[in-house]
Amino acid sequence: NLKNEIKETKKELSDTNNDISKVSSKINTLNSEISSKESEINYLLSSIEKVKKDITKKEEQMKQRLYVMQTTYNSNWVVDFLFGSDDFSTFFSRLSSVNDITAYEKELVDELTQQKKNLDTQQKSLETARENLKSQKKSQEALQEKYIEL
Repeated sequence: NLKNEIKETKKELSDTNNDISKVSSKINTLNSEISSKESEINYLLSSIEKVKKDITKKEEQMKQRLYVMQTTYNSNWVVDFLFGSDDFSTFFSRLSSVNDITAYEKELVDELTQQKKNLDTQQKSLETARENLKSQKKSQEALQEKYIEL
């Protein structure tokens, strides 16, 4: 009887060791995946920061251009430009040019605003992904500790 119990205990011990090995292997795989994802997230976050800096630089350039336009031409430059035309065809051509310029500036502002919104959304989703990975890592570490205690 005692021999059978010893045999069963050895088998259970062997099974438990196999289970621990499998869990340990899964934990190692998950840790490497988490590490890889964290590296990817860090790279994307640094890319986002670079794009944010580019956006800020473009905004500053646009502000400077608008400021220069405003101070150089005063507030009457558009009127002087339009009514300095020799004929109606030149007047409408100049009016179209002014509209194109202001439309272009508005388009730039809209584009920069949209880029900022997109980057903020991406950054929030990456931060959420990072938090999820940290949570998974903690649960795997807890599981590993549990099996080590056994």
